[in-house]
Amino acid sequence: MTAFNNGHLHFDIRAVDFADNINGLALTLSCGGDCRSNAVGVNLSQLGQWQHISIPIKALIDEGLEISQIYTGFEIQPVEGE
Repeated sequence: MTAFNNGHLHFDIRAVDFADNINGLALTLSCGGDCRSNAVGVNLSQLGQWQHISIPIKALIDEGLEISQIYTGFEIQPVEGE
């Protein structure tokens, strides 16, 4: 995965209901054991609409990701505490 250091993670997402979530979503990548990136915010501007998201891999590395150790796909969850 180190070849992607300067790349971007691209995906499309559609949220149909935020329920009680007021702080949005967060994305992380895991790299084994306690190794994972800190959460990076996923900002959605419209409910019910497909939106394209692009996150620089460098942003995840800056947040603690050891890119040579990635073993799972990305995880999208409500912001911690939601």
